[in-house]
Amino acid sequence: MTKRIFIIYILSILFIQPSIGQTSLKSNLDSLENHTVIDILKVTSDLYFIRSTGSNNLPFYKDPILSAWDSEGEFLWSRDFILNTNIVSNLDGTFTTFSNEKSEKTSCSNLVSKYDQNIKMIKFDSMGIIKFDTLYKFDCIQSAGIIVKTDNGILMYPNYYPSFTFGLSKYPYKNSLSFDVPLRYSIWKITDNGIIEWTQIIQNWWSKGHSNIEVNKENLNMYLPLKQGSKGLEIIQFSGDGKIQKREEYNMEGFTFQKIKQILPIKDKNLLAMGIEEHGCCQYSGVLTYIEDGVTKWTEKFEGRPMEMIKTMDNNFVVLSQIYDREAKEVYSSILKFDSDGHLVQEYIYKEKEAFIYSESIIEDKENEFLIIGSKANRSIPVEKKSITFKRIILD
Repeated sequence: MTKRIFIIYILSILFIQPSIGQTSLKSNLDSLENHTVIDILKVTSDLYFIRSTGSNNLPFYKDPILSAWDSEGEFLWSRDFILNTNIVSNLDGTFTTFSNEKSEKTSCSNLVSKYDQNIKMIKFDSMGIIKFDTLYKFDCIQSAGIIVKTDNGILMYPNYYPSFTFGLSKYPYKNSLSFDVPLRYSIWKITDNGIIEWTQIIQNWWSKGHSNIEVNKENLNMYLPLKQGSKGLEIIQFSGDGKIQKREEYNMEGFTFQKIKQILPIKDKNLLAMGIEEHGCCQYSGVLTYIEDGVTKWTEKFEGRPMEMIKTMDNNFVVLSQIYDREAKEVYSSILKFDSDGHLVQEYIYKEKEAFIYSESIIEDKENEFLIIGSKANRSIPVEKKSITFKRIILD
């Protein structure tokens, strides 16, 4: 099996020698030093948007900003407006994101502080110029979540926040991963010009997991992991006008992981769940569990901390994993390709001798051709991420 690997360096040169078929480029951008990548969006064959957050005083990070890059990893421009959600493309050639907006000090069920209380919708063009924005104001905590594009607007979720209105004495809020907190998962349907068509609130207990939404022409499904200690998830089906049509809970046989990282809807009631198992400080393993009609069909484990998984154009699955090797004192990435039956088809290891690689996001640019986006740190200061890495690999 032949692998063609195209590696692009940003801000500094990789410390490996290119083999046949590799190309190396370099781009200098002082303004994006110490940046950590969040995600990437392909706009055209020669334009990519990257969200990243920077810091001058680690570990305190700034708000996420937008930068644009070409297909060879060359920096084009950056913009300083805040993007707290992912970016979606609109039919008119613009793009939409949302930001959290600071509000004045406010009292929210006996808590007095300054919160990200308001949310702003932002539309911009392919040059990053804002064409439209609108502000949504609230009386209590709101936070912009992931957004999903529909045929006639945008869905934003979960905008989760502690249900303080149920009484702090009964449900004392604690900022702890092991404490159950009642949450309201809020789903908004918003038109492209910023009008809220409907909202829906789902009361649920906080769990060690992530939610996801699948949208089709008839309805939308929301996938919520059940509360901590439970082995499964809840699927909530909505109508086009936001009414709840059905709520079903699924117990997941073979559900071995501690925390759901990502849920990838496949077809009908079929889905792939990716989970994390924690084995002490910076030691992780990942688990893939395929569910078909509510029944576990297969489960596969892999090394490292799961970062992201995608369904490929050839109906397989690719997983991006972060590996912390204590003995070798290395941080690097593993890209795994599984077929639809859970068999490992191919693995690619991305590492450097003189740097730590923190890969954060992956997309399939063309069939079997992938872009891995992340950050790189010097071994001497591993927490200080010095540059953005933009890497292209081909998995046959």
